[in-house]
Amino acid sequence: MEILFEKYVANCSRRDIKAPWQLTAQASSKYMVNDRGDLKSRFQLNPDLLISKERKNYHILDTKWKLISSNKNSFSIEQDDIYQLFAYGHKYLNGCGDMMLIYPKHHQFETSLECFYLAEELRLWAIPFCIETGKMVTSEWVEKFPSLS
Repeated sequence: MEILFEKYVANCSRRDIKAPWQLTAQASSKYMVNDRGDLKSRFQLNPDLLISKERKNYHILDTKWKLISSNKNSFSIEQDDIYQLFAYGHKYLNGCGDMMLIYPKHHQFETSLECFYLAEELRLWAIPFCIETGKMVTSEWVEKFPSLS
């Protein structure tokens, strides 16, 4: 189901993104450890979706087939997912920009969570995706993602 959800979100996002924006699924140009002398690049970073314009990366979107809650005290985002997006943000966005974790919408997750600041200029949004309509539930995140509006 994880792969199916990821592909569905990618296809739905593709129809919403207009030129000059570009959507790349499973980007693979960055590594956690970079090539230095005898060390080869290792630990490839593959965000589900990368949005760019004119060869500059602007947004990272990562899908998760997990049920989370909109309850501020127990939203249940996994720590590993935050670490993963932190790495993506630093390697693909140079530590500056907006990213998304996209989860399936359900009765306990119908509205986006408040924005997380992973660094002063690196923001992470947790967004519900409605499987029936094929759309992300909109909220204040829309202002930060002109590629999706």
